[in-house]
Amino acid sequence: MAVLVWPDGIRPSAFKWSLKSYGSSFESPWNGATQTTRFPGSRWIASMTLNNLDDIESRAVEAILFQLDGKAGRIQLRDYRRATAVVKGKPLVKGGAQKGTSLITDGWTASTTVLRQGDYFTVNDELKFVIADAVSDASGNATIKFAPQLRDAPADNAPLEIAKPYGIFRLADDENGVSGKPAMVNDFTIDFVES
Repeated sequence: MAVLVWPDGIRPSAFKWSLKSYGSSFESPWNGATQTTRFPGSRWIASMTLNNLDDIESRAVEAILFQLDGKAGRIQLRDYRRATAVVKGKPLVKGGAQKGTSLITDGWTASTTVLRQGDYFTVNDELKFVIADAVSDASGNATIKFAPQLRDAPADNAPLEIAKPYGIFRLADDENGVSGKPAMVNDFTIDFVES
């Protein structure tokens, strides 16, 4: 099944966006000291509320829901609360086998702030949140610090999506539908999990 893309013309009236992290903790029964550890695989969680959709908009949303067919399908989503960054250059991953929460990149406009704290970018179909301003050097190289950590190492020269950053999501539940009102005004609340 192809990955669907959420239509630009249908924007949520309310949007809840969070990061689900995985880890474990142990508290000593003798002195109360706590040890914690983080596991890879953090994922974005989104809850989208769409209110007062007319019949045409409602049909488009229902078509998406029914194509996704519960948790089986996939769709590109982004954080609809935030404007996207201005693309400065043609950024690429510089060197393979990179993991963790920083990425060495090249292809940027030289000697400028290329991403700001709070911007998003996509690499390997993974949506990342920039945690510190990234500034390119005179050769157009920049190291990006982000969260959550990479799940898979991107290949050398893999492109970064800056203009329309997205993550690949699935529906959180297998049952999804519409709440309708007279005069064909419809409301949806849809929960998604990054896949």
